[in-house]
Amino acid sequence: MFGFNSPDQMACSQALYDLGLQMGSSMNFGTAQSVQIKGRPWTMVPITYVDMNGTPYTSQLYMHTLGQLTYGFGVGGPAQSVQAAAGIVNSIIQNVVISGQ
Repeated sequence: MFGFNSPDQMACSQALYDLGLQMGSSMNFGTAQSVQIKGRPWTMVPITYVDMNGTPYTSQLYMHTLGQLTYGFGVGGPAQSVQAAAGIVNSIIQNVVISGQ
């Protein structure tokens, strides 16, 4: 889960990219897509990265902007096991609620 004090989703993605570099990961962002979760617009960005041990991961970053804040969460895991968990992950994603909305 992430909270950004910015409505600029590109800047939020860049901040996560920079954090990944500081943690020893090389990240690649895919093409952002608009998705609906609980009737609200979200942006989904696919991410692939390799950790400092050389393990490949795939992930999805979801962001929702409300006023001057961007909320986000990421889901993912080791590339070889992501397919097996896809159904459960999709169920969790479709039930995300931001409290107070």
